[in-house]
Amino acid sequence: MRHDSKKYNKHINFDLEGSKSNARKDWTVVTCIKCKAKVKLPFRPRKPEVYCDECFKKIKRR
Repeated sequence: MRHDSKKYNKHINFDLEGSKSNARKDWTVVTCIKCKAKVKLPFRPRKPEVYCDECFKKIKRR
């Protein structure tokens, strides 16, 4: 299953995160805090709370 982080995490500016001089150049693998699925991000998240696309959609519907 492919997770498209850009589609559902619209509050994150992926271009800005990737263009920062101290940004990581490789992808970071993090774990969803709700379902424990592995998610790849193009940067290291500032907050430890990371959701996969399916969990993020469920939270937004509430």
